[in-house]
Amino acid sequence: MRKINRAGEGHSPAPAGRKVNVSNSRRESQPGPRRGREPKEPKEPREKGRHPILRFIGRTIATLICLGIMAGSLVAVGAVYYVVQATANDGDLLDLDNIELSQSSVVMATDPDTGAQVEYATLRSSNSHRVWADLEQIPTNLQYAFICTEDKDFYNEPGVNFKRTIGAMVNEYLLPIYSSKQGASTLEQQLIKNLTGNNEPTIQRKVQEILTALNLEKVKSKEEILELYLNIVPLSQNCVGVRAAANTYFGKELSELTLAECASLAAITKYPTKYDPIQNPKNNLERRDDILDQMQKQGKISEAEMEQAFAEPLTLRESTDDETAATDTEARLNSWYVDTVICDVRDDLMEKYGVSSQIASNMINSGGLSIY
Repeated sequence: MRKINRAGEGHSPAPAGRKVNVSNSRRESQPGPRRGREPKEPKEPREKGRHPILRFIGRTIATLICLGIMAGSLVAVGAVYYVVQATANDGDLLDLDNIELSQSSVVMATDPDTGAQVEYATLRSSNSHRVWADLEQIPTNLQYAFICTEDKDFYNEPGVNFKRTIGAMVNEYLLPIYSSKQGASTLEQQLIKNLTGNNEPTIQRKVQEILTALNLEKVKSKEEILELYLNIVPLSQNCVGVRAAANTYFGKELSELTLAECASLAAITKYPTKYDPIQNPKNNLERRDDILDQMQKQGKISEAEMEQAFAEPLTLRESTDDETAATDTEARLNSWYVDTVICDVRDDLMEKYGVSSQIASNMINSGGLSIY
């Protein structure tokens, strides 16, 4: 067993081999703490290099996006301003209950044989003849004759047929996909055009018409719109509205019209002069039959009714020479009576409403009065 002598004690010879110095502890024999390397300051991360062209493209795209947003905002503001200006007068136009329309006045007289009040004379304004008819007085065949040829989707659209409108615009301004100019106006749009008298072939007028038609749908029912349309549609021969036209062309009241006669009246509206039954009976007859065919295809009349109407000749109101001479003589004899009535009514209107003689005369000639 190996012995180790501590300091101050006797020494025994160390065995040969490895020598151990026990004069100091292991801790003392170790050198002082080793000083490590100073910590390096962290380096700032280096930006990844980008190609200058890519940086330029990115900045350009970002700039364009900002400019696009700004331009879009300006366009939106401009569109809102335009809509406000375009529909600024819609309040007056859409007040259909108080709209003033020129209507012929009627002088009534007592039939000495029956004692009933009958129409004695019609006082027409110088430029038009209109007699109002409520929708209930207008035959269903006459209503659908106009709807089937002018606006077959009338009861299902919001005042504007966008599909037809887009197609007509493409055909007119971009690509002529149809052989002829296509109409896209609904009954509402035609009504607005007839009320305003504005028929300028401009995009601005068309846009304004579309906006007004959409507003019209919000304040009036389809029945009210149809009634007004049928009372102001121009039908040639200075006739305005279906009631005046029925009397002018066929010498009938609306309730007396046949199916073929209803289609003949509806045929006039496309081009009043071209399809005037008096001036161009052949044109009117051809278009009449086309309208009858459309009514049958759209399920408004049967095939048998269509064939029967096809066979009906176009019979217009005519006067023989003797009848014309008799009418002229009667008119001369009776003119004093009508003139006297007009003078009396004019004086009454001036006194009652405090208006001038000219205004009172206009009320008589175009106010739609029934004078008894």
